[in-house]
Amino acid sequence: MKYGFSLVVRGPDATRETFDAMVQKAEQLQLDSLWASDHMVIPSRRVSRYPARPDGEFPPGWLERYWNQFTVLSYLAGQTSSITLGTSVCILPMHHPIEVAAKVAQLDQLLNGRFVFGAGVGWFREEFEVLNCPFQERGARTTEGLQIMKALWTQELASFRGRFYQFDQVHFGPKPASRPHTPIWVGGHTQGAFRRVAMVGDGWHPFRLSPAEVQKGLGELRKHMKEAGRSMDQITVSVKLHMAFQERPAGAERVPAQGSPAEIADDIKRYQDLGVAHLVFDFAPETRDQALHTMERFAQDVRGRV
Repeated sequence: MKYGFSLVVRGPDATRETFDAMVQKAEQLQLDSLWASDHMVIPSRRVSRYPARPDGEFPPGWLERYWNQFTVLSYLAGQTSSITLGTSVCILPMHHPIEVAAKVAQLDQLLNGRFVFGAGVGWFREEFEVLNCPFQERGARTTEGLQIMKALWTQELASFRGRFYQFDQVHFGPKPASRPHTPIWVGGHTQGAFRRVAMVGDGWHPFRLSPAEVQKGLGELRKHMKEAGRSMDQITVSVKLHMAFQERPAGAERVPAQGSPAEIADDIKRYQDLGVAHLVFDFAPETRDQALHTMERFAQDVRGRV
């Protein structure tokens, strides 16, 4: 099992000093990865509900600042010697896929293959509207965008004819250092996401699913992989979870990765038994102190129990 943490890229503590401290801590603790999320603008008027919170509200501080994930990851690339960096996730339909393909390939080169491209379709309709991106087309645009990226990364002269993008015989470089290309981890757990993994993915990267939900999703994914003529050993299964150290009364309802160190370790074992190979943790509040504390406590109190 590999372990990673989300970078603090939003809110008041999203600063260069926080990025420096997190990457230094990750390497000191011999963690495996650090990840940056993606939003471009946060409209103040909205009806869309943030899916990671029961109240649907954004966490405090989000409206104040949200760093571009590729800016942060490029900054950190020169400071790492062992850990993998990645996007968790890039909302691909909000971006031009050729530009994203170039950023990913160049980061993969700078990191000598230690980069993972996580991609998702997004959920924030109002953000799509500000960017003049058709919200209802986001799934189809994501699939087409990933196909374009793979073509650019692997073909000497790339061509593509799709519904949204077309080009013929273009040069593209540098190519990724990873072979055959930078790994693509597909976010989400809808039927569309499962089809996308089977068509173009190297990994499945759902967000905050319980072990039972992961098991159900794997059953669906196997069907799509079989239809695509692929086997499950061709992909990496990774889950992103919210980690919180808590003491609860016996018998109290508990969310996976939230509880005592022993309970969290038991949760990790359940994911591991299902075939999950990489866990990514976020935390709250999203501050530098909370990030460093959570990383340290995980390494000291949880990892050795698994």
